Amino acid sequence: MALFESYERRIKQIEPVMEKYGIKDFDDARKIIGLPKNMDGSEGESALSAKEFASSLEAIVSIPVVLYDERCTTMVAHRYMNETNVRGSKRKKNIDAVAATVILQNYIDFLKNKIDI
Repeated sequence: MALFESYERRIKQIEPVMEKYGIKDFDDARKIIGLPKNMDGSEGESALSAKEFASSLEAIVSIPVVLYDERCTTMVAHRYMNETNVRGSKRKKNIDAVAATVILQNYIDFLKNKIDI
């Protein structure tokens, strides 16, 4: 339950930022949240936590919240950082942001391919 309360605090912290940038007014806006599935596609405790967070977020913002599979995104982020020679504390500090970018790009590619079919 403490993890869920932490998510609720984070939601309250980002609400003013979202309002500041008018995100509630964007009909096409979506909040993409990584869904941490196991490699076999099953969902564990982390996936349940992500779903609870998504549900709480969706309840306070007027934009759709989309859960998107995040399997292997950290591995892709590490590979990218290897290729760009990012090391040490800079790597540790930015790995989650790079993985989040990978999740978003994967989702955009999914939408593009879905429309092209």
